[in-house]
Amino acid sequence: MPRFSFLIPAYNAEDTLAASLESCLLQTEPDFEVLVVDDGSTDRTAVVAAELARRDARVQLLTTAHHGVVHALVTGLAACRGEYVARLDADDIAASDRLETQRAVFEAEADIAVVDSQVEFFREDGDVPLGMRLYGEWVNAVLEPDDFDRALLAESPVVHPAASFRKQAVLDAGGYREGPFPEDYDLWLRLHARGHRFRKLPRVLVRMRDHDHRLTRTNDRYSRAGFRRVAQAWLRKRVLSEPRRVALWGAGRRARAWHDWLLEIESPPVAVIDVDPRKIGTQRHGAPVVSYETLAEIGADVCLVAVGRRGAVPRIREAIAGLRPDWVEGRSWWSVVC
Repeated sequence: MPRFSFLIPAYNAEDTLAASLESCLLQTEPDFEVLVVDDGSTDRTAVVAAELARRDARVQLLTTAHHGVVHALVTGLAACRGEYVARLDADDIAASDRLETQRAVFEAEADIAVVDSQVEFFREDGDVPLGMRLYGEWVNAVLEPDDFDRALLAESPVVHPAASFRKQAVLDAGGYREGPFPEDYDLWLRLHARGHRFRKLPRVLVRMRDHDHRLTRTNDRYSRAGFRRVAQAWLRKRVLSEPRRVALWGAGRRARAWHDWLLEIESPPVAVIDVDPRKIGTQRHGAPVVSYETLAEIGADVCLVAVGRRGAVPRIREAIAGLRPDWVEGRSWWSVVC
């Protein structure tokens, strides 16, 4: 049995798949297979994969009817023979030492279930958009297990095509699930809920091709609402399964979905924190809107920070550290998807 399995779902990827597969075959790790799941492509994707499979026995091709990426991942994961599964998309490029470098972490740290890497986004038709560049800066800074704990509810801190994971841990957590949410983010939070830890290598081991047709831009599963569903399910099970006194930081439009959800689950915030003097002293569905300067007086043991303004969270983190040191990030307060 191979130690590693590359898992590559592919749909109409004839122009990029060969380069992705060639990057897999150049790995310095000697013990691996490459599994391509053709998701009912209407172009030459299956032909490209089959040609490489004839040349190199490490490449395996599965073909299915077109059911989408989650079905392809479920199908592929069941067929992977490796102890570790390395995800890669059909338009991305892996560094030649990716598997060898990630394997070293798995073997050194038994509690690590997911080993990610830093990534570099690139486009062939111009500059990478600002939003993607900012996400790259943020996600590349999430490195240590404690960083993942703190970042868990703000956005996916794991870059799926750069991640390798212990196959059995993922199967035990229920594998990939279909639903109105990002399948990878859902998986990471379920793994975290089972006590597994994550690490990211401080090196770029995958170059990710950015384009306007990425599923993250075209499919509603990857909308902010989809990410919120996953984060809220995690909170409901892990934090708010019993009555807690919740403070919500944010009285603006971005926080409204979180306020509505807290009311829906019958855990209304005891206070809403904001910096806008026009809002302070008003009410939000029965909760007083208060200044952050009164943090020490707020009778809450959980705080959700629903502020999307760029650069705000570091300032909020500083305020909480000074005024409410009993609130520990990743334990009793989180920056949440908004």
